[in-house]
Amino acid sequence: MVFQFLWSLFVALVDVYAMIAHCSIQCLYFTKVLALGDWVTSFMTLSAACASAGITTFLDNNFNQCATNHCGKYEGAIAMAMLCWMVVSLSFYHSFWFMTMRFIHLTKSISFKLWINWSK
Repeated sequence: MVFQFLWSLFVALVDVYAMIAHCSIQCLYFTKVLALGDWVTSFMTLSAACASAGITTFLDNNFNQCATNHCGKYEGAIAMAMLCWMVVSLSFYHSFWFMTMRFIHLTKSISFKLWINWSK
């Protein structure tokens, strides 16, 4: 989850810089980096949440030690990690969709320019 925090902090700083400097961050390179980072953090968050859920279920079902190990707190943390994973996954899908549409737009404009030059 530390990587998730650092990634979110990096994206927030880039957004603040873009607002202060009045520059656009809609270039294809940045959207590729954003999509890749969101994809990596999404899978890391999902794997951490699933591993924690597995350990909590193991403790509860096999040892019946949830009273001494505070399983209720762990279950709450796991639920929050799953919600975090859902939000990061939505961010990945959005940035991937934006990157794809940006790439298609650039490809169409390049192919149109080549077609205009070829037809002359």
